[in-house]
Amino acid sequence: MKIVFIAGSNRGKESASEKLASLLMSPADQSLRFEILEIGKYIKVLDENQNFFDSYIRAMHDCDAIIWLVPIRNLLPSYEICRFIDIINRKNAGMLLKNKYTSAVFTSFFFSSDDAETALAFTCQSWGMFWFNGFHCLPDAADSPAEVERARYFFSDFLHKVKNNIRPSRFFVPNIERFIPYTSVRQRPISMKSDACAKILLITADADEKSNLSQLIDIWGKIFPFPAETINLSQLRLCFSCAGGRECFTNQYCNLDSDSIGKTIYQKYKEADVVIFADDIRSGIFSPPLKLFLDRIFMPAFFDRKKRKLSVWILSGNLKSPTRFDKYIRTKSILHGEHVAGIVSDEDESSKQITDNLIAAATETLRLLESPKPRPTDGEAEKAVLCEFQEKLLPLSSKTSGRHRLIQFFKK
Repeated sequence: MKIVFIAGSNRGKESASEKLASLLMSPADQSLRFEILEIGKYIKVLDENQNFFDSYIRAMHDCDAIIWLVPIRNLLPSYEICRFIDIINRKNAGMLLKNKYTSAVFTSFFFSSDDAETALAFTCQSWGMFWFNGFHCLPDAADSPAEVERARYFFSDFLHKVKNNIRPSRFFVPNIERFIPYTSVRQRPISMKSDACAKILLITADADEKSNLSQLIDIWGKIFPFPAETINLSQLRLCFSCAGGRECFTNQYCNLDSDSIGKTIYQKYKEADVVIFADDIRSGIFSPPLKLFLDRIFMPAFFDRKKRKLSVWILSGNLKSPTRFDKYIRTKSILHGEHVAGIVSDEDESSKQITDNLIAAATETLRLLESPKPRPTDGEAEKAVLCEFQEKLLPLSSKTSGRHRLIQFFKK
């Protein structure tokens, strides 16, 4: 029996997930064969070199089972995992993985790792794979005998299911393509009650001018009275993805600041009064460029959360999957001090209703802009999320000089 590990970290053999996987690849059963596919290190090559990509897909097709090694960034699978999924879908290679048994090892410092599993499980099931519940652990699991034993039990149980052809139930919901006609567009902007001014930033990765998302963005521009500066991530050279180095936990900024995100985009994001995230959901998760951006700003935006900016999410695609975008958006917004003014998607049956939802979100955004601060909070839900995040974050810097700064930050 051959088992393939899909390594999603850009740190290669130094990553926590690969260290744990190396311990799982030493079983007494000599009939087992293993192979590690380093997608994290070679994600750009996989996208640009068809022969290299074909060799990876062939290895996945020829094996008996696949285990994903998933570092969690920003509460969801890492950018490298998301981009690999996107490449598979764009090259129509998912059909080659049908009826393969699969699961995953998730490493995360924080909470909500179940959302990351749901997203990956949804994608694998959309390809016709048999998904079994994954293994969740901290990045130092390979150094803990108890955690290693727990991981081996997970691995043994997974192999038992593969050998005995045990098949789990699926919860996949097919994708539904939609079209929004321009006839439902409201041409006049919403009227303002004051002479308020605001910085509006729209962040998207949409590259198709005829897509549903482009039409939604166009509608927003016609009804919202403030012009938005648009940053299209797909047109920028985004050099570095988050490597999980943890320096940002104590430095309060991302050390990888030599590309567009560090030099330009984050500063505009930080200063904006309203941030509009517009994204096309094609693989059960955010598009790779937006995911890279969200990963990189996760901790810096947490430390800059006091401004309490407004956010609006305009999403297109299959949102009826159980990836729970609403939960992610609410949690992300709490951690970053944002107030969600609206979440709009094209999943409604009526194009008129979709447009009305967008108008409602724009109206609420304008109302909050014209209202006196402080912004409303999520009350007890916000306190619970911040308390749990603080409890998980502080121990990470227990052996660094940054612990004192973190403690002082939470006391403010």
